[in-house]
Amino acid sequence: MSPDERELAWAYLSRVVEPPCPPLVDFLAERDVVEAARLIAKDQLPADQAELRSLTCARRDCDFARRDLAAVAELGGRLITEDSPDWPGWRLLAFARARADSSGQSAALAPPFALWTLGEVDLSAAVGFSCAVVGARAASGYGERVASEWSSDIAEAGGTVISGGAHGVDAASHRGALASGGTTLAVLACGVDVAYPAGHVQLFRRIAANGAVLSEYPPGTRPARHRFLARNRLVAGLSGGVLVVEAGSRSGALNTASWARRLGLPLFAVPGSVFAFSSVGCHALIESGEAELAREAGTLIERVGPIGLLAPERPDNSRALDSLSPEQNRLHGALDPRKAKSVAEISRSSALAIGTVRAELSLLELRGFAKEAAEGGWIRTS
Repeated sequence: MSPDERELAWAYLSRVVEPPCPPLVDFLAERDVVEAARLIAKDQLPADQAELRSLTCARRDCDFARRDLAAVAELGGRLITEDSPDWPGWRLLAFARARADSSGQSAALAPPFALWTLGEVDLSAAVGFSCAVVGARAASGYGERVASEWSSDIAEAGGTVISGGAHGVDAASHRGALASGGTTLAVLACGVDVAYPAGHVQLFRRIAANGAVLSEYPPGTRPARHRFLARNRLVAGLSGGVLVVEAGSRSGALNTASWARRLGLPLFAVPGSVFAFSSVGCHALIESGEAELAREAGTLIERVGPIGLLAPERPDNSRALDSLSPEQNRLHGALDPRKAKSVAEISRSSALAIGTVRAELSLLELRGFAKEAAEGGWIRTS
């Protein structure tokens, strides 16, 4: 099916401006999208649109709409706009409220008007019960474990996990949601056809198959620092709440946290070690009262999920763990509940001899704390 006039207009405008662009959003509230695109392309904007003219003059001749739509369609994607039945306009109303509260002073307080998308998920439905999980790229093992396990819990409860597709906490949160067969959205700071980071090609394919890979930017757009900051506002703006797992004092995750506050969203932070630089930002958010201390995924599920949804109760196995021997406790801590580890890997993690590992793993299996995975290796079961 060839694109219609309106779809071409949306695609053209997506390339002509660098988002966020409040003047264009305001103009589109007054004019039809086809008319707006024509006036910009022909440099015939009304006299009172001097700012919009300034923001579009450099690219108004860049009419690659058909090419861009074809490129994304070839990847199995589409362009979602307010014309689309699954446009999440109700969720994006938070931008309008925040802009009204700020008297329109912030240029960044503008919602997207188009989203290039890979994935067949109903976007409006997906963001209904959703939580953004963000944090450091150079995450610790603790941070990645929290991101993965809590995202899995959110997904199991029926929620959508939203993040930015980066290394560290972002990737762990996406993988945790996928491990539970849940829905996850990756919001990129580049075109959806640009694999960034390059090592996440397969991850992005899995996300698109079980959710969506999204971007405000047309195909071929390269990542840039200002685009990551613009992307962060969408990670927050599409979610019902934001969880910061780990963040240094200058982490980009703190920028996402600031968007949660500006948009009036629940904000949570995970405490870490007082010696960990990667938790300095989280501790500052908690200490200032800007974020609620998050002890478990259930806190997020009950605050961000539908009214009446309660987090599933988890059995308290702390007393049973107290009965384990020192060697068994070390082995239990070295195991992962989602990723199988070989005996050699467990030996290195626990600093126990391979013979001891094999013997103690069998005892842990008998007591229900570990099991041998079908694909080989061992996982923690409780």
